[in-house]
Amino acid sequence: MRIDEAANHRASQGLLAYIREHYPNIPAFCDANGLDRLKVQKAIRGKFQQMDAKFAFEAEKATNGAVPASWWVEAPSQAEDPKSSGSSAGTNGPEAA
Repeated sequence: MRIDEAANHRASQGLLAYIREHYPNIPAFCDANGLDRLKVQKAIRGKFQQMDAKFAFEAEKATNGAVPASWWVEAPSQAEDPKSSGSSAGTNGPEAA
C-alpha cells in the first residue's frame, strides 16, 4: 500500500518525510531498521490510540533522532504531575523544617 499523505500529527508527518528523503519506500525503511511494516504504516496514517514507548524509541533510532520519541506521546497534564500536587513531603526547603 502506498501512503501519499501522513496524518495531521507531527510525528507521523516527520516519519513519512524522513522515509521519503532517505529510502525508496516504507518496506525498505522497515527492512533496513528491523521495524514492523504494518506498525509503521499505521503510525504514518495516525491509526494509533496511544503509541507504545518501544516503537517511539525504535522510530527515533531508525531516523537518527529526526523524529524524537517525545513527538509520539502527549505530555501529561499538570493535574497528573505529582510535582504540582502542592505536597511538600520529601522536600528539604524551609517548608520541611
